[in-house]
Amino acid sequence: MKIVVNTFSSVKTLCGFSEKEFNLNGKSSVGDVLNALFKEYNTLIKLKNKLLFAVNEEYCDESKILQDGDQLSIFPPVSGG
Repeated sequence: MKIVVNTFSSVKTLCGFSEKEFNLNGKSSVGDVLNALFKEYNTLIKLKNKLLFAVNEEYCDESKILQDGDQLSIFPPVSGG
């Protein structure tokens, strides 16, 4: 199964990519992808408890099960005014 991961802001800086295709084996969750990213980009772990996620432009949590072709976006909290 293939998904696309998009990163933004400080997540993009820490991972070094804004968009990357990932091949996943079997049933995988957002948390599974996140753990793989922590292993590959260990500096990302400093944002572990602050990250937000969206699958196909819909906010979700780490338990969301991914489907083939999904687009996972990972970004730090945003604020505005």
